[in-house]
Amino acid sequence: MRFFCFPFRCQQRSHESMFRLASCRLVAAMGVTSPFRLNPVIRRMRYVLPQQLAAVRFNSSTANSDDEFSFDSTELIQREAALTNLSSNTEKLLQQFLPPNAPESARSKVAKYLRDHPIDQLIVCPTVQVTHIEDEAGEEKKAGNLSPMSVKEAMEAAHARGFVVVQMGEANGKAFVRLRNEKKRILAIIAEDLAAAGSSVSDQAAEPEEQLRLKKSVDHIFRDVVDAHFISWKSKKIVEDLKKMHPVKVGIQQFQSAESAIAKLREMCVAMKGHAETGNVIHHFTSVNASDREIAVLFSPSAQGRENSAKSIKHPGEKEWNNALSRLQGQLRKSGRAGTYTKHDVLKARNLGAVTYRVDRFGRRMM
Repeated sequence: MRFFCFPFRCQQRSHESMFRLASCRLVAAMGVTSPFRLNPVIRRMRYVLPQQLAAVRFNSSTANSDDEFSFDSTELIQREAALTNLSSNTEKLLQQFLPPNAPESARSKVAKYLRDHPIDQLIVCPTVQVTHIEDEAGEEKKAGNLSPMSVKEAMEAAHARGFVVVQMGEANGKAFVRLRNEKKRILAIIAEDLAAAGSSVSDQAAEPEEQLRLKKSVDHIFRDVVDAHFISWKSKKIVEDLKKMHPVKVGIQQFQSAESAIAKLREMCVAMKGHAETGNVIHHFTSVNASDREIAVLFSPSAQGRENSAKSIKHPGEKEWNNALSRLQGQLRKSGRAGTYTKHDVLKARNLGAVTYRVDRFGRRMM
């Protein structure tokens, strides 16, 4: 009995496989590369006939978020362009990071490092997320809640600080990058090869850069109700700290609303930039942090003797301020508050001490 059924079963399975192959060819002719991702109903079918394929339609009631497919032609074009120029960009970076007359072993190590950690033009993802930024002391600090940006914008921000964009990982078409000085890390990787190649090569690679160590960071915190006189002398004091190689944090921790905090902080930054241009104090901002308790801008002085250091004053632009305002408003919306304090019009009793005129219990002058 089994002997007679076995050919029949084989014939039946081959018959159904023939219909399955025909359905696959039909879907391939429609221009779909993965036919069984079209609909969950199709994926649950063991055998798909052409008639069933034509009857089943993709709709939102039978599909979930995993089955949806969106095609962006611009991202594909950018990725193809980056892959096309990959070899030429790699050669440029090898010439940039390798010293003259470097051995072939060092060249292969650097090429492998660039494949594992793409830098600048080697990043093929159109969107990047900056996670860490290296300060002038060589330590990598978290960048805070920065919004995703394009590779070009990240490269502009990195080159303004004398750094490069280094990709550390990739997920969902977005690259996670760090802004840092990569030359010292690459030279540390090939130090043994350079030493084995001869003293002339190792001496050229180990040319000491002028090490300008940063001093202790200084915080300048104020409220959103300070007057023009306070901003005038406070901004001058902040620029003096930057001139003495102190990284500074300019922030507001007590504010009535997100708009008032951003406006007052921008006013302070404008005054700082004016004093810095007058005194030729080169510095740049590293990040703009915003939370429901504080809005702050971090500034770092520029080591002008160091290679690839910033040569101009870099302050937050309109895009950075708008992103900070939206983040601050979102954090305050989650906390259910408009600000950190509420201004009341109730007068408070105060003692002015010995004065030459009469005052009331609230410190107001009486005529």
